[in-house]
This record gives sequence, C-alpha cells and structure tokens, in this order.
Amino acid sequence: MIRRLFMPTAASNNPIIDRLCTEEKVVLVVKCLDQMICRHCTHNEGTYNAIVVLCEEGLYKRLFL
Repeated sequence: MIRRLFMPTAASNNPIIDRLCTEEKVVLVVKCLDQMICRHCTHNEGTYNAIVVLCEEGLYKRLFL
C-alpha cells in the first residue's frame, strides 16, 4: 500500500470556511484563507460563497482589517 500525503484543495477547505463564516469566527476564516494561499490552493466559487455569508452578516469590515 502506497501512502500519499493529503493535498488539501478548495473543495476540502470550503466546508470549514463555510462553518466558520456561519459561526462568525472572522479571525479563523482569515487564517484558513492564509493557509490556502500558502499551500498554493486556488479558491473556487464555493470559497467566495462562504465569504458572502460574512458580508450578509455585516462582518466584511472585520474580514479585511
């Protein structure tokens, strides 16, 4: 059996980001997005849809500070 390293993708991170956005944990959302960028993981529409949840809740100002 060959072991391979788990390579996270946007599809694997989107549920995490969505959950953090609905729980209004802005700092953790930013950390998760930073990790995605550091791992050269491209964002997709699901990532942006999760961030829209923050915008709908009026928390977008805290996201970009």
